[in-house]
Formats: sequence, structure tokens, C-alpha cells
Amino acid sequence: QDADAIRAYRQALELEPGNSSIWRCLGVAYRILGGHQESVDALQGALRIDPESFVSWMELGYAYKELGLNAEAINAFKQALKIPWDDAGDLYNLGCSFHDLECWPEAIEAYQGALKGNPEHASTWHNLAGVYVNLKRYDEAFPAATQAAKIDPEDVSIMHGLGVVHLHRKNYVESVAVNKRALQADPDYGDAWYSLSVSYDEM
Repeated sequence: QDADAIRAYRQALELEPGNSSIWRCLGVAYRILGGHQESVDALQGALRIDPESFVSWMELGYAYKELGLNAEAINAFKQALKIPWDDAGDLYNLGCSFHDLECWPEAIEAYQGALKGNPEHASTWHNLAGVYVNLKRYDEAFPAATQAAKIDPEDVSIMHGLGVVHLHRKNYVESVAVNKRALQADPDYGDAWYSLSVSYDEM
């Protein structure tokens, strides 16, 4: 079906070569099929027509990332971040992309933008806390991790994330308690066992 879609988009472009949406959809279809260079070419075509398209820049970043061109991917994602956008899901995905590429300030900005649109998304709070931990900004990580655990207390990785923040803040008793809760839900969660053992050692 994706191959059929590509043929249809190509036909549509013969009729409307200046339609940026068709170029963008063609780029996405190529990416789904694994044609990442063709995806880049189509998305660049979309952006020549509409350089203010958040989605086109983000999709271009994905395509570059699939090609292993991380510098180009980062630049495309940064261009997307400059464009006013209020879709919480898109901004969360953009934050995850920056997170994967270890672009911490941009990840924070994207996650914070996502939370303006959806403050009840536990994974966004959890990931934001993770960025702050990577930056050793533990006092900022704490409220984010706490909020994530408040929203979704049944998520083992989120609960463990709060335990990690407690550990870094040298709140060893709290770290033990939280990691025990995580292990009650999943006794095979190795990271929680590790954090628990470190917390006991430090007490």
C-alpha cells in the first residue's frame, strides 16, 4: 500500500508540483518503506515551498537520523523547535528525538512545550526528570519525577526514575522505599535492584 501511495503522490505532484503537503506525505511514505534518502529529497522539496512547516522539519530530522546523519538531524529538529507549535504529542516526540541525540537544552524546551499542552502526560514528566538527572540538576529533576509518579504510580520505570532522583539527592530512605515499590510490581526489574543496593550501601 505504501508503494501505491508513493505512485499516487508522484502523480499528484505532476498536477500540483507546488503543493508542500504532497511533498511531505511523499517523504513520509518513503521513510516508512526505508527509502530514507528519497525521504530527505521529498521533504527538502516540501520545505523549499513551506520553510515554516514544523512537521516537515521534524520528519526531515527523522529521515536524517535513520541515515545516521546525526548533525543534520539535530539541525532539522532545531529548525522545528523554532516554529510555534502546540501539539503536545509532536512536541513530546521532538523532545524524545533531542533526548536520544543528547541535546539536553533542546529536549527540555520541547518537553516543557509538550507539558503546556498536556500536563497530565506522565512520560513527559519522567523524561524531563531524566534530562535533569543527566545534567546533574537533581533539584529540578525531583518535582518532575514526583509529578510523573503521581500521575502514573503503576509504571515501574517511572517509579524507579523517582527512586534514582532520591538516590542522587542522597535521600536514601526514600530511594529504598520507592525502589521497593517498583520491585513489588516487577521483581525482575534489574535497575531497581541496583538502585536499591546502592541506596542501602550509602545509608
